[in-house]
Formats: sequence, C-alpha cells, structure tokens
Amino acid sequence: MKESIFQGIILEKKRERERKRERQKKKEKKKKNKERKKKRKKEGRKEGRKEGRKEGRKEGREGGRKKVSFPYLSSLLPFSPEPPTMNPVVEPLSWMLGTWLSDPLGAGTFLTPQPFQYLEEVCISHVGQPVLNFSFNPFHLDTRKPMHRECGFIHLKPNTNKVAFVSAQNTVILEVEEGKMNR
Repeated sequence: MKESIFQGIILEKKRERERKRERQKKKEKKKKNKERKKKRKKEGRKEGRKEGRKEGRKEGREGGRKKVSFPYLSSLLPFSPEPPTMNPVVEPLSWMLGTWLSDPLGAGTFLTPQPFQYLEEVCISHVGQPVLNFSFNPFHLDTRKPMHRECGFIHLKPNTNKVAFVSAQNTVILEVEEGKMNR
C-alpha cells in the first residue's frame, strides 16, 4: 500500500513537471510569434512608406492615399420637381413650414461676461413622414459668425393635440419637450 501511494506521488510530480514544461514551451512560442509579428509589421511599414511616396508622386496624391467621398443618397435618386406629399398627421402644423428669421433679435449671456445679440434662422420642412424636420441656426449679430446648431423633429400624436419636440445640439445638449397644441 505504501508503495502505491509513493508511486502515485511520483507519477503526479512527473505529470506536474511535464505540464510545467508544456507551459514554458507555449510561453516561448508566443514570445517568438510576437517578435516575428513585430518584425513583419515594422518591415511592412517601411516598405509601405516607400511605396506610398512613390505612388503619391506618380499619381499626384499626397502620401499615397486616395481621397474617397460618398455622395448624398438624394443625389443618387431621380430628381422630382414636386415636393413630397405631406403626411396627414402633421397637416395641422403645415403653417410652420418654411424658413423663418427671429424678430425681435435674441439676447444671450452664455459663457460670456457681456450680453450679446443674435439672429436666428429656423428652417422647418417635411419629407412625407409623420414628423416635421427643423434646424435652428443662430448667428452673432455683429460678427455674423455661426453660433451653436440645433436640429430635430416635431412629432404630433395622431388624432390628438399632443406634440413632442425632439432636439439635438452640437453643444451635446439633447432635449425632449412634450405638451399640448391649441387648435
């Protein structure tokens, strides 16, 4: 019985040593693979830079990179001289469609020590969906520089007077305003 216990212990130690060797081999293999990848990557970068410079000179492109631009989807669709049919859900708000300028001028004090005045252009449109699209573009009155930009949607719940105003600004402010519309 003592012999079998000792044999079991000896066998277990052998197995443990073998596992340790296997782990060591795996570590070494990983290390070699990392070094190979690093070397290939470094060589690839050097070659790519040289080739890129040559291509750039040949084709008149800067740094061998090709500028890619994607057209707007609307330019891919056939032109239609007629505007889309207004969705009946938003017809009660049709009086809002168009481009509007603020009157009187807006007044602000945001992040400035002195108050300022601004002019705001509001564009409200539709594309046939049950919402109106809008964009607010304020401009500084004196410098005519654009200030923040805001765009979003006006939702009208069908067969009710409930309206929701969803807005996102380039200043990372998001708003959802809900209320009732007087008819």
